[in-house]
Amino acid sequence: EFQGATWDPASEGEADLSDKPALVRKEPTYTQVEEAQNEQEYRGKLRELLAVDDLVRKVLSALADTGQLEDTYIFFFTDNGYLFGEHRLQKKNLPYDEACRTPFIVRGPRVVSAGFESNALVSQLDVAPTLCAIGGAITDGMDGRNLLPILAGEDPEWWRRCLMIEDVEKGWYSLRTPTHWYTEWDSGEKE
Repeated sequence: EFQGATWDPASEGEADLSDKPALVRKEPTYTQVEEAQNEQEYRGKLRELLAVDDLVRKVLSALADTGQLEDTYIFFFTDNGYLFGEHRLQKKNLPYDEACRTPFIVRGPRVVSAGFESNALVSQLDVAPTLCAIGGAITDGMDGRNLLPILAGEDPEWWRRCLMIEDVEKGWYSLRTPTHWYTEWDSGEKE
């Protein structure tokens, strides 16, 4: 399966890395063999997602079969994206859109509209206060924000305009806006 699936992002094998930190600049340009390996790994990840699709189908079916689906909020998200050669890099935990921007899908009663999409900057930290708000619990002092207004299609003026993303262990700290990304490294380098 997925034999025809290709991964060809504009940043793969990036030729000019002069705006990147030393960690990235030292990466060699990919060979054709390495690019083929990236493609193979990408197709492998797509195959892995088939198991996720099966699990989601089973969970939704079980909720429907037991009459609970229409009263249940379901949150689908992941902790990271994955680099398949973008910026000459592999894996995750790096301050680039491909490694940090991830799907966040919510299904639920009353507030969540079918097919609604938003470009609001949200974080996994927002899940706990949202669940508390759904359950009527107080969220004062919690990290994150209640997503219910966003899920209802509102564009609240008080919603965040930037998001901090960091990996203290790897030594980078980023601010992400809807249109920009700024990173500082422990080395003093900035992007």
